[in-house]
Amino acid sequence: MLILDVKGNYYNKVKEYCERYNRKDDLIVIELGGKIKYNPLHKINLKPSILANRLKTILTIFSPNNQESYWLDKAEAILCEAIKICRLYNKQYVTFQEIHKLITSEEYFISKVEIIKQLFTSRKIIFKTMLRSINIY
Repeated sequence: MLILDVKGNYYNKVKEYCERYNRKDDLIVIELGGKIKYNPLHKINLKPSILANRLKTILTIFSPNNQESYWLDKAEAILCEAIKICRLYNKQYVTFQEIHKLITSEEYFISKVEIIKQLFTSRKIIFKTMLRSINIY
C-alpha cells in the first residue's frame, strides 16, 4: 500500500501499527533526502496525456489561482508534449527536472531536439519506436 502523508502526521500512526503487528520491516518511507527514491513520472505504460493530466490535477490543487481552466488546459498540453519529447531522447525515463528544463530553457530544448534528429537519422530510433515511446502506436 502506498500512503501519501503530505503533512507527515499520519506516519507516526502507521509506524505504531507496524510495531504493534510486528511488520516494522515492511514499512518503507520515501522522503526528501531519504535513501529510497520514487519517480511518479516513470510510468512507461501510461500515455503522456494521462501523466500530464495528473500533473494538471496537482497544479489545480496547489495553485491559489486555479480558476483559469484555459491556461490549465494549455499547461497540460505543454506537459504532455514535454513528456513525449523526453521519452524519445531519455530512453523512456521522464523526470520533473527534465520537463522543467525542456519547458524553461530554449537552448536545452533545441539541444534535445537535435539529439532526437540524430537518433532518427542514424536509424537508432525508427518511426515505430518513436510512436511506441510516446504511446501512440
